[in-house]
Amino acid sequence: AAKEQGLEDKFIDFIYFLAAEGSYYITRGYTKNSIEFIRMAATTAEAQGRIKEAHYLYSNLGDYYQNFIGDFDRSIDDYLKALTMVREMGDKAREAVCLGIIGQVKCLQNNVTDSDMYIEQAYQVAKSSGDDYYLNMVLGQMSYIASYQSDWKKANTLLRESLQLMDKLDKETTHLKRLVREQFFALLNLGQAERHLDN
Repeated sequence: AAKEQGLEDKFIDFIYFLAAEGSYYITRGYTKNSIEFIRMAATTAEAQGRIKEAHYLYSNLGDYYQNFIGDFDRSIDDYLKALTMVREMGDKAREAVCLGIIGQVKCLQNNVTDSDMYIEQAYQVAKSSGDDYYLNMVLGQMSYIASYQSDWKKANTLLRESLQLMDKLDKETTHLKRLVREQFFALLNLGQAERHLDN
């Protein structure tokens, strides 16, 4: 209704709230209409210069095509748009994570050269950002790629480095719920790596 009445700002705000801030679509699932709304909101936000909203909406579309559909080509297209937006924002930490996600999807496409290029960029940008929480996220992405390639020794090393970094993070300034989630998956994946190493 907001879109039809020309209330584009309200339309963007509403879809952004559902897709990026809340977990509505993750909980309820996506429909053809919801994807069309997210795409419309992303392009409208981009046209209006609402770069932050456009970035998160394109990221959401990339997640949808990667995780729900398995269409890695379309996923990459949306992640690359999200990367362009986040570079305009100048948010190095988010840029690092976005680069890492592209590296992961390239790995799933068995495009090792591009995967290595993007994940190395992610690591360098995360290091330069000075934000250890996001550096930790990139280490997790790197360990995912190593595991996918059955390089369990490398995955083991990266996961241990990630866990050590998480132990040093300031619990007061880091979102505790997210940090506990990151620790959970790092430990779970470390257990898998150890098992593959017969330890």
